[in-house]
Amino acid sequence: MVKRDPFIELSEVEAREVRWLFRPFIPFSMITILEGDPGLGKSFLAMHIAAAVSRGGLLPNEQRVDRGKVVYLAAEDDAAYTTRPTAPSCAARSTLNVPLIFTSCEGIGSSIDRGTEGIAAW
Repeated sequence: MVKRDPFIELSEVEAREVRWLFRPFIPFSMITILEGDPGLGKSFLAMHIAAAVSRGGLLPNEQRVDRGKVVYLAAEDDAAYTTRPTAPSCAARSTLNVPLIFTSCEGIGSSIDRGTEGIAAW
Protein backbone atom coordinates (compact mmCIF):
# COMPACT_ATOMS: atom_id res chain seq x y z
CA MET A 1 0.00 0.00 0.00
CA VAL A 2 1.36 3.41 -1.01
CA LYS A 3 1.04 6.08 1.64
CA ARG A 4 -0.11 9.44 0.25
CA ASP A 5 1.21 12.70 1.58
CA PRO A 6 -1.73 14.40 3.35
CA PHE A 7 -0.51 17.79 2.16
CA ILE A 8 -0.72 18.84 -1.47
CA GLU A 9 -0.16 22.08 -3.34
CA LEU A 10 -3.38 23.79 -4.39
CA SER A 11 -1.90 24.09 -7.88
CA GLU A 12 -2.04 20.26 -8.07
CA VAL A 13 -5.80 20.22 -7.52
CA GLU A 14 -7.96 20.17 -10.64
CA ALA A 15 -10.93 22.51 -10.24
CA ARG A 16 -14.41 21.15 -10.95
CA GLU A 17 -17.53 23.09 -11.83
CA VAL A 18 -19.87 23.57 -8.89
CA ARG A 19 -23.55 22.72 -9.39
CA TRP A 20 -25.76 24.87 -7.19
CA LEU A 21 -29.07 24.18 -5.50
CA PHE A 22 -29.30 27.72 -4.11
CA ARG A 23 -26.61 29.89 -5.67
CA PRO A 24 -24.17 30.93 -4.15
CA PHE A 25 -25.11 29.42 -0.78
CA ILE A 26 -25.90 25.71 -1.15
CA PRO A 27 -24.13 23.45 -3.66
CA PHE A 28 -25.63 20.12 -4.72
CA SER A 29 -24.28 17.01 -3.01
CA MET A 30 -22.40 18.89 -0.31
CA ILE A 31 -23.00 19.29 3.39
CA THR A 32 -24.26 22.75 4.27
CA ILE A 33 -24.24 24.15 7.79
CA LEU A 34 -26.41 27.09 8.84
CA GLU A 35 -24.80 28.90 11.75
CA GLY A 36 -25.83 31.95 13.71
CA ASP A 37 -27.31 33.36 16.89
CA PRO A 38 -30.59 31.98 18.26
CA GLY A 39 -33.79 33.41 16.81
CA LEU A 40 -32.42 34.47 13.42
CA GLY A 41 -34.52 31.95 11.48
CA LYS A 42 -31.95 29.28 10.64
CA SER A 43 -34.39 26.42 11.29
CA PHE A 44 -37.15 28.16 9.35
CA LEU A 45 -34.84 28.79 6.36
CA ALA A 46 -33.56 25.19 6.41
CA MET A 47 -37.10 23.78 6.56
CA HIS A 48 -38.29 26.18 3.84
CA ILE A 49 -35.52 24.97 1.51
CA ALA A 50 -36.14 21.31 2.46
CA ALA A 51 -39.87 21.75 1.80
CA ALA A 52 -39.26 23.45 -1.56
CA VAL A 53 -37.03 20.60 -2.70
CA SER A 54 -39.30 17.92 -1.21
CA ARG A 55 -42.33 19.06 -3.18
CA GLY A 56 -40.66 20.97 -6.02
CA GLY A 57 -41.15 24.69 -5.65
CA LEU A 58 -39.56 28.05 -5.12
CA LEU A 59 -36.50 28.87 -3.05
CA PRO A 60 -36.34 32.15 -1.11
CA ASN A 61 -34.76 33.88 -4.14
CA GLU A 62 -37.73 32.76 -6.32
CA GLN A 63 -35.57 30.17 -8.10
CA ARG A 64 -37.64 27.10 -9.05
CA VAL A 65 -36.30 23.69 -8.03
CA ASP A 66 -37.38 20.24 -9.16
CA ARG A 67 -38.85 17.81 -6.66
CA GLY A 68 -36.14 15.79 -4.98
CA LYS A 69 -35.12 13.86 -1.91
CA VAL A 70 -33.97 15.65 1.23
CA VAL A 71 -32.06 14.58 4.31
CA TYR A 72 -32.73 17.10 7.08
CA LEU A 73 -30.39 16.85 10.06
CA ALA A 74 -31.29 18.88 13.13
CA ALA A 75 -28.79 18.31 15.92
CA GLU A 76 -30.19 21.04 18.20
CA ASP A 77 -33.91 21.32 17.44
CA ASP A 78 -36.61 19.23 19.02
CA ALA A 79 -38.66 17.54 16.28
CA ALA A 80 -41.97 18.05 18.07
CA TYR A 81 -41.27 21.63 19.18
CA THR A 82 -39.45 23.15 16.20
CA THR A 83 -39.20 20.91 13.15
CA ARG A 84 -42.75 19.54 12.84
CA PRO A 85 -44.54 22.86 13.59
CA THR A 86 -42.29 24.69 11.10
CA ALA A 87 -43.05 22.34 8.18
CA PRO A 88 -46.67 23.50 7.55
CA SER A 89 -45.67 27.17 7.70
CA CYS A 90 -43.21 26.42 4.92
CA ALA A 91 -46.08 25.05 2.80
CA ALA A 92 -44.59 21.58 3.12
CA ARG A 93 -46.64 18.48 2.71
CA SER A 94 -47.16 16.75 6.03
CA THR A 95 -45.24 13.84 4.55
CA LEU A 96 -42.04 15.47 3.38
CA ASN A 97 -39.48 13.47 1.46
CA VAL A 98 -37.36 13.69 4.60
CA PRO A 99 -36.31 10.19 5.60
CA LEU A 100 -34.67 10.97 8.94
CA ILE A 101 -34.18 13.71 11.46
CA PHE A 102 -31.55 13.66 14.19
CA THR A 103 -32.99 15.68 17.02
CA SER A 104 -30.32 15.21 19.63
CA CYS A 105 -26.58 14.85 19.80
CA GLU A 106 -27.09 12.35 22.64
CA GLY A 107 -26.69 8.86 21.21
CA ILE A 108 -25.84 10.29 17.78
CA GLY A 109 -23.61 7.30 16.96
CA SER A 110 -26.51 4.85 17.02
CA SER A 111 -28.73 7.41 15.25
CA ILE A 112 -26.19 7.75 12.46
CA ASP A 113 -25.92 3.97 12.14
CA ARG A 114 -29.72 3.70 11.81
CA GLY A 115 -29.73 6.72 9.50
CA THR A 116 -27.16 5.39 7.08
CA GLU A 117 -29.10 2.13 6.89
CA GLY A 118 -32.25 4.14 6.15
CA ILE A 119 -30.52 6.20 3.45
CA ALA A 120 -29.12 3.05 1.81
CA ALA A 121 -32.61 1.51 1.73
CA TRP A 122 -34.12 4.76 0.45
